[in-house]
Amino acid sequence: MATTSSRRRPARKYSVASYRENQQRIPPTEIAKHVGKWAAFSRDGKRVVASATTLERLEKKLHSAGEDPEHVVFEFLDEGESIVGGAEFL
Repeated sequence: MATTSSRRRPARKYSVASYRENQQRIPPTEIAKHVGKWAAFSRDGKRVVASATTLERLEKKLHSAGEDPEHVVFEFLDEGESIVGGAEFL
């Protein structure tokens, strides 16, 4: 029988609207650090968890940091815009 500490909690669901609203609150200077890279945002959109030049490298970074790639939202941050890469599935 699994103990409580070894069980994975299901990811909390967020609406795309609240995700985008929270994401807009991240300071532009923080977002600028990740332009030209794939970024992993927290599911609530409140922070950038990690970023890397490829999705493969980003997943490795997440694993190394003890983060579950299934509990973040991936987006490529292009100059002047972000391309949605998963927020629509929140």
